Amino acid sequence: MAQWVCERAGGFFITNPDAKPHPYSLIPATNDIVQEFADMLQVIALAASDQKVTKEEAKNIRGRWEELKSVTEGFVQAAEKGNFAELEKDLQSKATR
Repeated sequence: MAQWVCERAGGFFITNPDAKPHPYSLIPATNDIVQEFADMLQVIALAASDQKVTKEEAKNIRGRWEELKSVTEGFVQAAEKGNFAELEKDLQSKATR
């Protein structure tokens, strides 16, 4: 019936394909980035709470910043390649540590 209606309207009927979930969940990857950002903000807030930043606090801020950049760069590279398999492996290895 649907095919007939579509033909009368000058088109044709195509059934929707079954939805196939992406084999790698992107939610853990995005959560990892958000968590790293939150961790960095926590280090910054703690360092700035007394209105000064010591060399040790600056070193801690730098460390959190580098970790955030690393996690985010991994996600961006995976997105550019369209391949989240390696990112998924990295997340799983971090979870087991």
